[in-house]
Amino acid sequence: MRINRYYICVFALGLFISNAKASIGEAEKASTVLEILSTSNQDKVVPSAEKIMEQASSLFTDKEGVSIRFEMITKNNQSAVIDSNRGILKMDHLKYMLKTDVSQSWYDGSTQWSYLVDTEEVNILKPSSEELLESNPYLFLFSYRDLFEIKLLSEDEKTSNQMINRALYSVELVPKDDDYPYQKIILGIDTISYQISLMKIFMTDGNAMDLTVQEFRTGIKYPTDTFQFVTRLLPDAEVIDLR
Repeated sequence: MRINRYYICVFALGLFISNAKASIGEAEKASTVLEILSTSNQDKVVPSAEKIMEQASSLFTDKEGVSIRFEMITKNNQSAVIDSNRGILKMDHLKYMLKTDVSQSWYDGSTQWSYLVDTEEVNILKPSSEELLESNPYLFLFSYRDLFEIKLLSEDEKTSNQMINRALYSVELVPKDDDYPYQKIILGIDTISYQISLMKIFMTDGNAMDLTVQEFRTGIKYPTDTFQFVTRLLPDAEVIDLR
């Protein structure tokens, strides 16, 4: 059977045009998707430092209790590591229990107990607000508006302050009072949950502490003695009452 070449050419041309239209249609769809994504990204507004801090602090001020497992690295002014610790912090508003590899402290809202592993001593005192802020870096979240000037760092400022994780909001807090024990604090805050994932504390002596959160839980109901020194847990410790 002889097939007319004319019909073969027409068939091939039709097939080519059909495929070309399909390709153009797919390209137009892809272009539309990219335009939607681009518009969506442009419309996303980054909240202010004040709004970010409101959300982050509310996890401590509005909930029952929180538990934070962390790693803390201290560096000197040449960025050399001089100390490293792991620990856990349990808080219920201003009450807390903080335990690290070398120490443990409790605060029940009025009395503070501080225990050092090396000396096996427990000091009891009525701490000042300044002493509390030094012993638990998270307590400033209850009064940050009065204590700090705050701002959201730009991308360049993140780099200069070694805030490597770009997925976090970076908020800088500079003390209003020159006598504050820290030069400044930079928080790395998750853009979805508003949990504080990283805290960089710059000391007045040139040292710096990096506190990296490894686990963060909220809504915990703690028994009262969680925030008090219990003798039976450290029966050999020497208790020194400094009140």
